[in-house]
Amino acid sequence: MGGVIYRPIIDPPTYAEGAKEEAYAIPSVNQIPGEPSKGLLTSNGAVSDFLVSLMTELEVERVPQGGVGNKVLLLLEGHGSAYIQDRGVSRWDTCAAQAVLEAHGGTLSKLTTFQATGEQSSYNYRRAEHNLDWDSNGPLYEPWLTPQNAADGVTGVGERKAVELGDVKPYSNLCGLLALSARDSQPERLAMYHTAVVYAASSSPAQYS
Repeated sequence: MGGVIYRPIIDPPTYAEGAKEEAYAIPSVNQIPGEPSKGLLTSNGAVSDFLVSLMTELEVERVPQGGVGNKVLLLLEGHGSAYIQDRGVSRWDTCAAQAVLEAHGGTLSKLTTFQATGEQSSYNYRRAEHNLDWDSNGPLYEPWLTPQNAADGVTGVGERKAVELGDVKPYSNLCGLLALSARDSQPERLAMYHTAVVYAASSSPAQYS
């Protein structure tokens, strides 16, 4: 899996590309000197109580930014050590970003699996007629229906959880995400993040919607 992410909103524009399996990684980013900042990259809108609790546990400041690709470029530049999201994005938001981040030594994985086991599990980007985060016994958990994941973007939004496969879009990421820089993808740092995620979720459960 390979990809390119491009940020035209600054001058000069920045980009990164890569394919881990081919040992191919080219950055054109504004790398900050020294160690990456300890900020947690988040969406630039409202965030869940879980993320607020997680930032307190990690003792980091919030770095609000738009766009998954933009946040991954910021990770590569050192403007934050992690991007964690417990609410919905789509496969096309994460596919190229994950490929580029992994080619540069970082990781992007499902937050649900990481919270449950401490292990990292990738999203599946195969073409499918139904959502691949749903197994034969039903959903991996019960996500609230949102405009991002509801099959028609309307029915049941904000009122109920998904209970049938047809309730959700095929390419909605239903399991949140954990994106980490190369440094923070190392085992000892992963253990720290797992402890913090579990502790934060014990008081303010992740939304996974």
